[in-house]
Amino acid sequence: MPKTSWEIYNGTIKDLRDEGKTLQQIGDSIGRTRERVRQILVEKYGTADSECLTTKQVSELVSRSKSTINNLRNRGIITSVNCGRWKPEVVDIILNYYRCRI
Repeated sequence: MPKTSWEIYNGTIKDLRDEGKTLQQIGDSIGRTRERVRQILVEKYGTADSECLTTKQVSELVSRSKSTINNLRNRGIITSVNCGRWKPEVVDIILNYYRCRI
């Protein structure tokens, strides 16, 4: 029985996606199309989305406006992974930042 793309890449696709890479960037690095990368992620995980949060999700979790989140990014306090996508750890960074300022 031939191996599936998932078995060949052994988690590499998901790891790259979680780092904030686009489907195109992942496809280019492994020699597959972005559509095939999307299909593999959907087959294995049910979604092609990464574990990253959107700015809206972050703003809701920390009870701050999206403009506040973007202001923190502009000031270098937090760093986005990819165009408005954030690692979950950024929530703790923001909460700690405001806790320390009180």
